[in-house]
Amino acid sequence: MELEFINELCESRLIRQKRQLSRYTSKDAADLVFLYACMLTILKNEFKYAPVAAQYAKKTVMFNNFNVFRVNGTDMYILLTGLTGTDDTSDMFADTEASSLFLADLRVNVPQLKEWLRLTAKGVARKSVDSAFLYRLERQLKINNSQYKSVRRLVSDWGNLKHGQKTLVITRIIQALRVRAMRSELMPVMMKLAKEKKYVPVEPVKDMEKAQPANTKGGMSARSKIAAGIGLTGAATYGAYRLGKHLTTKTAKKPVWYRGGK
Repeated sequence: MELEFINELCESRLIRQKRQLSRYTSKDAADLVFLYACMLTILKNEFKYAPVAAQYAKKTVMFNNFNVFRVNGTDMYILLTGLTGTDDTSDMFADTEASSLFLADLRVNVPQLKEWLRLTAKGVARKSVDSAFLYRLERQLKINNSQYKSVRRLVSDWGNLKHGQKTLVITRIIQALRVRAMRSELMPVMMKLAKEKKYVPVEPVKDMEKAQPANTKGGMSARSKIAAGIGLTGAATYGAYRLGKHLTTKTAKKPVWYRGGK
C-alpha cells in the first residue's frame, strides 16, 4: 500500500526558516511536540497509516539528535531543536523572557524520546510501551492543558476505544492543529484518516482550543504563561527575578547631586 504523502514528509511545512519560530513560545513548542507524539501513536495503531508513522519517526530521528536547526528537518525535529538543541534556535521563540525561563525548567529525557521514535520507525506499536512513554513525556514537557491530557489517556488505549471516543480524540487534535499548526505536515494525514474512518462527529463538538487557547493566541501576559507552564515554583522564581531586576534598576539610578540636584 502506497500513500502519496509519505514522500512529502521530508522537511518542515510548519517552520521553513528558523526565524519563523517566533510565531511560538517555548511552551507552545512543548505542547505541539506532545500532540505530534500522540498523533504518531494513533497512526501506528491504524493499519493503513502505520507506514506514515514509521516514515515520519524515521525522518525525525534520522540525525541522531536534535542539536542543530536543519531546513530538511520535520516539524517535530525543529520544535525539539528549539526545546533541547545546543545551537541558537531557542533564542527565536516568542516572548524571550518567558520562553527562556520555561526552557530553564524543562527536563526532557532525550535518549528515551529517541528510543521511542526508533521503535516507531520500526513499526513497533505496544500499548504498554506507548502508554508509559506518553505519560512520562506529558510530565517532562509540563503539559497542563486538560484537553491534551485527556487525549493522551485515550490515545494510550487506542485499540480498545469505541468509534465515538476515537472520533472525539481526532476532532480535538484537528481543532488544535487548526488553531496552532495549520501548516502541520500531519494535518492532511489526520484529515484523511478522519474522512476514511468516518471519525467525524454527528453533532458539533465544542472547540476547546477557544476555551483554553494557545499562549501565542490568547493574549496571556508573560507572567500568566509562566505560571501556567511551569507551576507555582517557577512563577515564584519569575516574581523574584522581576523584583530583583526592579530593585537593581532603582539602586543603579544616579544620585541627585550627580544630576545637578541640591
